[in-house]
Amino acid sequence: MHFIKDKLKDQLIKEKEKLLHRISELEKLEVKCRQTEEKLRKTEKRFRDIAENTLEWIWEVDINGKYTYASPIVEKILGYKPSELLNKHFYDLFYPENREELKKKAFEVFAKKQPFREFVNLNVHKNGKPVWLLTSGVPILNEKGNLVGYRGADIDITERKKTEEAFRESKERYRIFTEEAMVGVYIYSEKRYLFVNKAMQDITGYSRDELLKINPLEIVIAEDRSIIEKRQEARKRGQKVPIEYTVRIRRKNGELAFIMTRVHPKPILYENKEAYLGHCTDTTESKRAEQALQESEEKYRNLVERANDGILIIQDGIVKYVNPRLAEMAGCSVDELIGKNFTDYVHPAEISNILDHYQRRMEGKNVEPIYETVLKRKDGSDAFAEINAGSISYQGKIADLVFIRDITKRKQQEETIKQLAYHDALTGLPNRTLFNDRLNDALKHAHRYKRKLAVMLLDLDRFKDINDSLGHTVGDRLLKKVGNRLRKHLRKSDTIARMGGDEFLVLVKEIKCDKDAEKVSQKILKAIRYPFTVDSHKLPVTTSIGTVIYPSDGKNINTLMKNVDIAMYHAKNEGRNNCQRYTPSLSIKRRKRLEKI
Repeated sequence: MHFIKDKLKDQLIKEKEKLLHRISELEKLEVKCRQTEEKLRKTEKRFRDIAENTLEWIWEVDINGKYTYASPIVEKILGYKPSELLNKHFYDLFYPENREELKKKAFEVFAKKQPFREFVNLNVHKNGKPVWLLTSGVPILNEKGNLVGYRGADIDITERKKTEEAFRESKERYRIFTEEAMVGVYIYSEKRYLFVNKAMQDITGYSRDELLKINPLEIVIAEDRSIIEKRQEARKRGQKVPIEYTVRIRRKNGELAFIMTRVHPKPILYENKEAYLGHCTDTTESKRAEQALQESEEKYRNLVERANDGILIIQDGIVKYVNPRLAEMAGCSVDELIGKNFTDYVHPAEISNILDHYQRRMEGKNVEPIYETVLKRKDGSDAFAEINAGSISYQGKIADLVFIRDITKRKQQEETIKQLAYHDALTGLPNRTLFNDRLNDALKHAHRYKRKLAVMLLDLDRFKDINDSLGHTVGDRLLKKVGNRLRKHLRKSDTIARMGGDEFLVLVKEIKCDKDAEKVSQKILKAIRYPFTVDSHKLPVTTSIGTVIYPSDGKNINTLMKNVDIAMYHAKNEGRNNCQRYTPSLSIKRRKRLEKI
């Protein structure tokens, strides 16, 4: 019996020891859990602090793409408060036009449970504006490895996108500009071309692919290669080199050509390489001319001094040589021009343009080789001129050889042609074309500012009788006098045009009310009614006037012109020497007359 009790006692002691040991382990485990929870709380706090203070938008979505967390910066990026996004899917923010495509790509990534980086997507701000985002994310997996969502960050790259687009457009403009330039444009680095334009191909005779494969020195003749090599060595030593130089090249077909080259002194970055931008002009013809001039000074003088164009040489802004034709154009002697500043004979308003053109040309920039300007003659009159300038060597120094063509007569002829195109040859009044242009502008102005205007059609009464009895010469002179009298009795802002024959059109702009138009038409009737004297003939003349008013009688040119013709026709049929305002009933009356006919 005692043996059994002792055995039970030992078992109870052992069980107690195990229980105490288990309690101790549980206490240690509880402490460890509390420590783990504290670490987790601190980690979560760090995550929240980082997420809520970073410039990136931190987010979490569930497996269906619905937001479960959004950091506060989202309001600044997309205009939504974090709480507003908890009811949205990430694809709800995508731009409508790209939504389905981007949604499909996103769920393809979800299906693979893979992280993704720098996913560019276009979203819609709460205010409707587009916002470009750069998105990166990682999958959220549970303890079984199943996908439960994604966590990631977004960066607003809208401004970067705008900059990239602006850069792309600028690059395209540059490409078009350089490709279509009349001078050769190239970029080179490390003894090879990186870019050449079409003009460069035309100058050398080589294709683009051929030029990009060869060393530029290969097409320069041996005697002139040292010019380029010395420039390159000087540039490496940090020395300044001339912007412009000339070398001789051998074209693909074997011909010798002189090339004037300008290289920008500062390197540029092209295709991630330090390179130099240059452009060149084929000066073969001018060089040959220069050599010919050196060989025969007399031949040069005969050629230049008898030229129909003015020719001068300018060095450091001072005139060094002029030919007789230029002196004739300036209205003074050759000696009066030599030693003077060229700008003394340029119209003051054109001086800055000429100097700017010269400066840009000297800096190696692409400028129009031929341009127009206005010169000032000695007597103060103006002369229109066409200028073509280039650089030459004169007495051992660089100078400008300028060809000037007097285009004053051409300009006058152009003005005459313009006058004939828009004015009636007989009366000098605007013709129907010019009248329509002015009426169109007046209608736009009236529509914009809600103003009224009037159009009147005048037809001289029984003008045919004058032509038949006194002849067309008297009739033409009468029409001139009618035009002059209309000018005197109407405002300068009004337009009087001759339609042809004995019909005239009048545009009266900005009338306040319909009665203003009536006053003008009565004024015209009275003015025309006063007899005209033509070649001792005293001619009593009257006119019939039709009037329409914008916008009540028509809102476009065709309607107004159709209705004013109807009104004038009615005025003529009502006994002449009167004016008639258009009304819809007149159209009905005229239609009935035409039906009877």
